[in-house]
Amino acid sequence: MARRHHRKLRVAGGLVTSAVIALAGCSLVGSADDGASARKAGCVAPGVTDDEIQIGFVVPDTGPLAKPLAAMRSGFDARIGLANADGGIHGRRIVATARDDESSPATNNEVVRDLIDRKNVFGLVEATTAASGGADYLHDLNIPVAGLPAEGVWSKYQNMFAYSYVFGEGPSVDTFGRYVKARGGTTAAVIRTDIGDAPQDFSSKIVDSLVATGIRILPGPFIWNLNTTTPEAMAQQLKASGADTIIAPISSDELADIMRVGQRIGLKPRVMLAANGYDPSLLARQGNALAGLTTFVNYVPFEARTPSQQIYLNAMSEFAPQLSRPDQELALVSYILTDVFLHGLELAGPCPTRTGFIDTLRGSKGYNASGLLAGDVDFRNDFGRISSCYSFVQVNDAGTGFDIVRNEAPGAQNASLWCGQRLDH
Repeated sequence: MARRHHRKLRVAGGLVTSAVIALAGCSLVGSADDGASARKAGCVAPGVTDDEIQIGFVVPDTGPLAKPLAAMRSGFDARIGLANADGGIHGRRIVATARDDESSPATNNEVVRDLIDRKNVFGLVEATTAASGGADYLHDLNIPVAGLPAEGVWSKYQNMFAYSYVFGEGPSVDTFGRYVKARGGTTAAVIRTDIGDAPQDFSSKIVDSLVATGIRILPGPFIWNLNTTTPEAMAQQLKASGADTIIAPISSDELADIMRVGQRIGLKPRVMLAANGYDPSLLARQGNALAGLTTFVNYVPFEARTPSQQIYLNAMSEFAPQLSRPDQELALVSYILTDVFLHGLELAGPCPTRTGFIDTLRGSKGYNASGLLAGDVDFRNDFGRISSCYSFVQVNDAGTGFDIVRNEAPGAQNASLWCGQRLDH
């Protein structure tokens, strides 16, 4: 069971341009003077005092995903530390109380109730794959939550915010098809797994994207099960298929085993696209077995070395020095999802309410985490839908690092980004 849960995470893997502040019982906005007036008038929302805003942080410190998700606490600490160093939100310091949900939905339900009922926090950041446990309770009380969208519930409740989605009933985008076509792909073999829903859900999104751009999907089936399929058998099947494109929504370590065999038998696809794998530690383990592999992220890759990334790295160094490698995905993801929550507090004004937070953040658009995300987020229109903009990275020939794949399509506004259109179905 833990293995299935981990696979969901690995496939799941971000300030304002316009917003209308509509606060229940409080119409104060904007300046430092307004903030002082609000505090003098007294704000009565749970967790809000004259000088502080209390929030909860839920993360699996123990349980099967404690080690894989360990970096997420560091990302949260860094973003909260940076916010407080900059004066807090509307002059209030952010004070966080953490709880361990053990990667368990049942425990998650217990700890979020404790944070709301006993600690009286304003809202939550959930860096967990078990948020479904307390989701109904938080929705019923209209509690604002930002977090990791590793479960379908994140596409269900309007009080739950994410900057990107893996799950969702909405249509796909043609971005993946555009990428494959630009790289010379014409015929694709899609590896599927019979464990868990996440790989199947996202595979179908990629297949729809490829079909929309004229890429032929081979019938297969190309079924991967670690317990019943060998890397040798899968590599041989892929080679025999004649596919010039391979889509692989499986774990990167397992894919490396297949690719290692593929190198020996002459499997040389034009495009090998994985749903995950942007991880320096993966290259340290697998080396050039993954040479040529491409994957995609919905944030700007670290290789871009942008000013926004330097702010992130500086914050990690100052406020989360315990993490030796801050240039890793889950730390950045946690930093951004925490930024989403702080962005909601900023929009809610100097006298925030839970309803005001939810309404104003849900109605906002143009969010990109100060340039860390690959594209802008419209929190209403993008709710429950997968992103249309990504950066693609490729493992270099030596298997020692990643290169950003440039988008050289005519009219591309940013060569590091690949953006497409939503499909009609």
